[in-house]
Amino acid sequence: NSFDFSCERKGVFLCGEVTGLPLMESMASSRRLSRIIEAYVQTGRTELPSEDRSIVRCEGHLMPPPEGAELPPAVKPEGELFSKTEVKDEAARCLGCVCNECFSACEMLEKYKKTPAKLSADICTDSNTVPPFTNCEATRQTYSCMQCGRCKEVCPTGVSMGDLFAFSREDRHRQNKWVPGMHDFWLRELEFMGSEGFFASAGKSGKSSYVFFPGCKLSQTMPETTEKAWRYLDEKLSCGIILGCCGIPAAWAGAKPLLDKNSELLASAMEQLGAERIVCACLSCVKQLKSIFPEKEIITIYELLSELGVPGGTFPVQKAAVFDPCSSRYEENARSAVRKIAGDMKLEASELGGKIKCCGNGGHMYLANPGLYDKITEARVSASEDPYLVYCANCYEVFKAAGKESYHVLPAIFSPKENAPILPGLDSKRNNHLELKAMLASELKGESFSPAANPWDGVSLSVDEAVALEMEKKLISGADLRELIYKAEENKDYFINAEGVRIACLVREVVTVWCSYVPGDTNEIKSVYSHRMHFLEEGN
Repeated sequence: NSFDFSCERKGVFLCGEVTGLPLMESMASSRRLSRIIEAYVQTGRTELPSEDRSIVRCEGHLMPPPEGAELPPAVKPEGELFSKTEVKDEAARCLGCVCNECFSACEMLEKYKKTPAKLSADICTDSNTVPPFTNCEATRQTYSCMQCGRCKEVCPTGVSMGDLFAFSREDRHRQNKWVPGMHDFWLRELEFMGSEGFFASAGKSGKSSYVFFPGCKLSQTMPETTEKAWRYLDEKLSCGIILGCCGIPAAWAGAKPLLDKNSELLASAMEQLGAERIVCACLSCVKQLKSIFPEKEIITIYELLSELGVPGGTFPVQKAAVFDPCSSRYEENARSAVRKIAGDMKLEASELGGKIKCCGNGGHMYLANPGLYDKITEARVSASEDPYLVYCANCYEVFKAAGKESYHVLPAIFSPKENAPILPGLDSKRNNHLELKAMLASELKGESFSPAANPWDGVSLSVDEAVALEMEKKLISGADLRELIYKAEENKDYFINAEGVRIACLVREVVTVWCSYVPGDTNEIKSVYSHRMHFLEEGN
């Protein structure tokens, strides 16, 4: 076959002089053949598109030379023809110019240095092949994408690698080739927000044309702000409230069945409330809810506040740089509203400059690539020496955890004390949310709500600051450790080291949590650890 150089014997390829090609065509065909053989080893197939897939050609776009590169002058032959040395020198002038706009715009793409064509081939290989050809070459990179849309924005031809990675995640989940541990924590949070943490009600009037959807992070980290923001909207607009998750953890995991289940829950709640407008505090919720409710008007609370007026509040600083979340990329009205609110509150809002970039939370790539996550957050934190003004609870949490002085718009208006130097921990976040739900259930529905009780709730913990930081870093909650210690003591299932410290584990569906502790009235926690392996126990 002259197209792919294959012959009747599978796995044998012919090209060059043995096929009758002249010298120059033989040289060119050998390069193409190397790519065909590589594809065959990966996929077991010999098909390749006719164009050169190793170079990205953008129609109408001249490829710029690499930044800082200097092109040497052309080599002029001393004689009538180029000598062997002159040919090499002239060939060495090639800078290998390709379009690398997305590389320079995205730390993840720059790290892996794979062109869109190469990435497409790798993702296709990972998804569609069977052993022994599959090599999972792009798995970690797939889950390292922040899903921010920056690549599509800078690409001269509008190629969206984020969409490709999103497709790959969904396809991997469908084929059970995904990596559950990279998303397990957030999927369990989604489950909580769709069950015990879920709440939906009309406003005080009993009828609401608007529904406030604060998102899961705001109600957990800033419950008082969430409550007061809802009360303001209800007073002005007759506004209901839904405490729930938009479903983006499932979308980022590629877990479409979980996403569909959450969307059905939200659709049922909206139908019961009969509201036609959804007010969001999170721009990621705006994006996600637009895909669920294309027929409804979805607006941000920032746009409403800029129209209705800011009821009060203050910032503790006079100047801050506005950090726009990546999900605000196509929400110009929301971006403008935040700047107007800052001006109304006498805050000098400076611009970071450049294009909108993700804080690092997008795509939940934190567990997939922690080193890259640290690099990205460090780059965002160092983008300005000024404090940051943010209007995304996820950005706020990322920057606070990194030690960056940051202030969220909503607590500055409704509850300045919640712009706190230290964020609440995992247990406090869940308790904050449940207490808010209990208050709303009592006031709006006359119902009594109490969180489900567990036999290990009474287990006391003594945790020092270093261990507490490690728990937050590894996404291990106090509730995890209480359950672990309770079951270990109940079943006498633990190791004891020479110092009398007990070591036990809690095996969940995906993650195994380990803890070393000194038992007693307070159970002093010495260290914590978690991993995605399960050990099988054999024998007695």
